[in-house]
Amino acid sequence: YSMPRRWTAVTETITTQQENRSRSVGRVWYDVGNNRKREDSYLVEGELNVFQNAKNTTFLHFGPQFYLIDWNEDGNHTCVIANSPVGILRPNWIIDSEGYDALSQYLGTEYMVYEGEYRRVKKFRKTEPLEDAYMIQSFDDQEVWVTPEGEKRRPLNRQTPGAPFQGDAVNAYFNHSTDFSDDVFDVWKTLDCVERDFNRSQFQEIAAENGANLTEGISGLNMNSSFHVDSSVFQQDCEECDIVYEIREVDEESGEADEAAGDASDGSDSEDDAAASAGGEASDFSGSEEADGGKIKVQWSYSAANNTLSLEARLSDDVWFAIAFPEEECLMEPAVSVIALPGDDAVEGNSYTINSHSLSGIRQSNDISEIPRFETSKSAEGDIVISLDKVVTGGFPLSVTWAKGFERKLGYHGGSGRGCLAVAPVDTE
Repeated sequence: YSMPRRWTAVTETITTQQENRSRSVGRVWYDVGNNRKREDSYLVEGELNVFQNAKNTTFLHFGPQFYLIDWNEDGNHTCVIANSPVGILRPNWIIDSEGYDALSQYLGTEYMVYEGEYRRVKKFRKTEPLEDAYMIQSFDDQEVWVTPEGEKRRPLNRQTPGAPFQGDAVNAYFNHSTDFSDDVFDVWKTLDCVERDFNRSQFQEIAAENGANLTEGISGLNMNSSFHVDSSVFQQDCEECDIVYEIREVDEESGEADEAAGDASDGSDSEDDAAASAGGEASDFSGSEEADGGKIKVQWSYSAANNTLSLEARLSDDVWFAIAFPEEECLMEPAVSVIALPGDDAVEGNSYTINSHSLSGIRQSNDISEIPRFETSKSAEGDIVISLDKVVTGGFPLSVTWAKGFERKLGYHGGSGRGCLAVAPVDTE
């Protein structure tokens, strides 16, 4: 039930709930080993909207960036590039409970209509913190899919919380294969692709039409989804299911966790051990980097004596600004962060824990031990400045993410309003 790292299928996508429902057909290609995906889509029924400007589109997802290509009916095209707020789904994403606040459930065996006939499937669902909702996926239970990676089960149906104020999506997959050329990912190379200019006003108009205010905290991005997490999402071990979850890094004979995988800390580590694990052999160093076309300037210095990184970040725009330290490289959460909110006379700053992508997952917590010092201010040039100390406990390189908004008040940063950089000694690979 872990999908192949490399596969393709014909797709049909139907959106629900909205008065003007839509149906699109196309094909998807996954190459997770190289962290890339392509999806072609043609709108057969329904109207264009703020999320889709042309009937015929190609979506390319390469790591932290995506390319959106519109193939217009007049023979011309547009190609825009933006930072992606989410990553490509892992092959086993739907069947594990990895990820902050994520929970997977095996929902059992049932029959569903597939290609005009009833077909037996096994169904799973997983909570999705970004939407405060869950995704459902059904796998073929009647036929084994023999792939170069071993025997698998074909994903036949995926039900996904829709984009903000849009209908949930039902995706069907047909004619699965693992054989295709890498050339499918090169379509953008002959096109004139430009950075996308995110238009927040369009989302504000849509929000107003749906009775929502984007400047206020909300529990999830899709307020009208039918898949919101509720009391039915709970953990229950199943000893009689015909699916057995393997517990990784556990010795089956002793039942004890593999010490090589790392024991839980009992607080007995000495300060010397902590220092060794934090910086390894790293000595004092310093560095700097620019981002967002030079609008963001970051400089840092590391002291091996106390395992502390002193960092200063400047933003030339008069909007909210954040620096965060995620647990996983370049991800948005979980993380600890300092956020600066500029005003007319001063810049308000606080430290936060970030536990989900939605605003409700950003919690003020000014006693974070990892960030013993922070200051926010406005320079004489008008730059928003964040200065902080970060205790380094995991070694280098250290992932640092930045984000900025469209206005002073904390809100969504948009696809191009965030990025990441790596802090490391010059000789660290």
